[in-house]
Amino acid sequence: MSGCSARGGGKVTAVKLKPPACRRMLVRDRLLRAVEEQNEKRLVVLCAAAGYGKTILLAQLFNKHNERSQPAVWYAFDSLDNDADVFLKTINRGVKRLCPSRKDKTGKAVSIDPDLSLEVNHDYRSASFIHKLADSSSVPVSLFLDNFQVVNGSKAITGFIQFLIDHLPDGCRIFIASRERPAISIGRLRAQRAVLEMGEQQLRFTFDETERYINPRYKKNLKQQGLEALHSWSDGWPAALSIFRNELKKSCREPAAILSSRKLARAVDSYFSAETMSVVDNGMRQLLMHSALDDTVKPSICDLVFSKRKGIPPSDLLKTAEDMNLMVSAGAIGETFEYHPLFRQYLINVLEKKAGRAEIVSLHRKYAGAYERQNDFERAINHFIKGEAWDQAAFLIETCGERMLAAGKVDKLGQWLVKIPLKVESARPWLKFIAARVLARQGEISKAVRKFISVRKAFAGAGDKAARHRCLIAKSDMLTGARKMRQGLEAAEEALRCAEKPEEIAAAGHRIALN
Repeated sequence: MSGCSARGGGKVTAVKLKPPACRRMLVRDRLLRAVEEQNEKRLVVLCAAAGYGKTILLAQLFNKHNERSQPAVWYAFDSLDNDADVFLKTINRGVKRLCPSRKDKTGKAVSIDPDLSLEVNHDYRSASFIHKLADSSSVPVSLFLDNFQVVNGSKAITGFIQFLIDHLPDGCRIFIASRERPAISIGRLRAQRAVLEMGEQQLRFTFDETERYINPRYKKNLKQQGLEALHSWSDGWPAALSIFRNELKKSCREPAAILSSRKLARAVDSYFSAETMSVVDNGMRQLLMHSALDDTVKPSICDLVFSKRKGIPPSDLLKTAEDMNLMVSAGAIGETFEYHPLFRQYLINVLEKKAGRAEIVSLHRKYAGAYERQNDFERAINHFIKGEAWDQAAFLIETCGERMLAAGKVDKLGQWLVKIPLKVESARPWLKFIAARVLARQGEISKAVRKFISVRKAFAGAGDKAARHRCLIAKSDMLTGARKMRQGLEAAEEALRCAEKPEEIAAAGHRIALN
């Protein structure tokens, strides 16, 4: 108990057994109802990244118990709990407060204080505590355990909690809030439907909660459009909304200006630095920053791009990051991971400050090569462009451009093409051909005509009659679609003159008939 003595046992106990004040916080009615509707669940687990309001919700659930005169013990783990004796003796005090003593058959008061010291074996300590829990009140007792991630690596404490969960007296419940997935086995409780689990998906604010959290406090109420922009920016993450609300309170600027301000972005980044990245080692930090360059993180791609660290595949590190709730979650489709948008932007900001431009360009090219090997050409093109590998990007656009046009992905092609330097396009007639077709589909007929003329000349100069014919057919189709029949007819007639194969002659004849 030396840890308690160093700081004052009574004060430590008072802090650890007292929930935070949450009267001024948004009441999570939706989640409180969800827990109440499933009050038969013996275990409730709130597991999410920092800033999702786990402690506040846990405190609101604790207060609900007190309002209904239901016995409840609050316990907040901290670094002192690496000493299991501190934990056992402190939580023992919390349970003892519910009923300091009871009377034996003779009417004499008998203290309920079973031996919970570490000198006795684990099973006896656990059984003694459960006996005390059952005897402390005529009404079942609930335990509220906050910051469980602090002791997730302590086998003594997690083993004690596991035994407690498996042997809870009838009606007793345990509530756990943790940033990391608790290192306890709850598979059997899942099978028995005796556990309620809430993660980031449930804990994030709904649009209505965002409005309730922001508007009632200030005179500068956000209109519908502003609230939608705010909710989209935060993705319902309570910490981001709290940071925005603080800036709104201090600033005389309009909400839209605050939302796009660098000051707000710096405040969010500071939160991530202090609350999220402070708990990871350098290897994990590097993986998070580097993998953030990809829109959607694929473990198989990470294994190709990054080397193993001490024999650990990057894909396994990503799974560890998910278990630690480092603002990364498994994607809805396939084996992918997704970062919270604000966290991804933070990681990119840090990478850009710490890494040179050459390193970032090199990483994008590695990503592009990995995606190309997996025949995921669209993602490969994205990274080739960001990696300024213009010829590789151009080649893949030429390769899959026709297929993408047929699939209606005109805007995506257009976004790529405007980033390709003109000198690269001018040297690649087929890239220019795709660009002309994109312009035609976007309704830029005049620009497309000029581009087709340039492409036709390039093919003619190279003596490629088949390519020239294909260009003229595409030009004729574009002009016909734009109801420029005379010009469409001229392009079709020129296509007929350079046609050599029967199918080319037939295609040109068909366009002539149409016009």
